[in-house]
Amino acid sequence: MNSNSPQIEALEEFVLTTRMVQSYQMLLLLVMLSQADEGGRFSLQTAASRFTRFYQARTRAGLVAEKQHGSKQAAIDARQIESTIKNSPFPRFRDRGFLTLEGDQFEIPPALHRALTAEVRAQVRALAIRRLATYFGEREAAIDALLLQSIEA
Repeated sequence: MNSNSPQIEALEEFVLTTRMVQSYQMLLLLVMLSQADEGGRFSLQTAASRFTRFYQARTRAGLVAEKQHGSKQAAIDARQIESTIKNSPFPRFRDRGFLTLEGDQFEIPPALHRALTAEVRAQVRALAIRRLATYFGEREAAIDALLLQSIEA
């Protein structure tokens, strides 16, 4: 991405380099890009619902909902997912200045929200899809189709 915004450059770096043990970071990013309102806010419940829909869509397609690593089982129900979002990917977003959480409302900081133009959102989305495709060992088009019916629906 050719952006003069340090926030967008940091977000791009995050997408390209974050360690993927689960799909949670990319899913939260995609929820952030598609579900935030005009003020840059979306609820924890919305995020958890979209995660659940993504895992259900994967299961319906005959795919593993989430990779299992060692004895750690991935969260797949809404209550577990809410807790997981708050404890796992959210701190990474908070520490990098991408999101805040007040009660059950996430908010994209105003400077970042302003920098997330439609073109930038599309570019970041494409990077996240590429990361998910690599993570799951699937085609980008298949990941895109699942996102359209779950995260972005």
